[in-house]
Amino acid sequence: MDKIHITWKRAFSYMSGLFVLAFGVSLSILADLGVSPVSSLPYALSLSSGMTVGIATVIAAYLLGKILGWYMKRFKARLELWLADENDDFKDGEDEKEKIAIEKEANV
Repeated sequence: MDKIHITWKRAFSYMSGLFVLAFGVSLSILADLGVSPVSSLPYALSLSSGMTVGIATVIAAYLLGKILGWYMKRFKARLELWLADENDDFKDGEDEKEKIAIEKEANV
């Protein structure tokens, strides 16, 4: 039950953030300030399809989220291996320091 509550809370937070983002993009366009690189895809969608910038922002964010989710699942093993290698390198440095400290204590 608690997991469902967290999921709904996260979904509500995500949709609220999309609303604020879409509203900000719309205001930026109305003020002739231009759009940011992230907002250029929804802006181009709205120009080519006739839908509002807000709806295009929600659609683009949803599609980019799905693509990112697929990408993370597909390359998760590679990412974990890369992070493991990075952590091993860091640990090796710590292990080396510990060995030196133990050797110094043994020599004293």
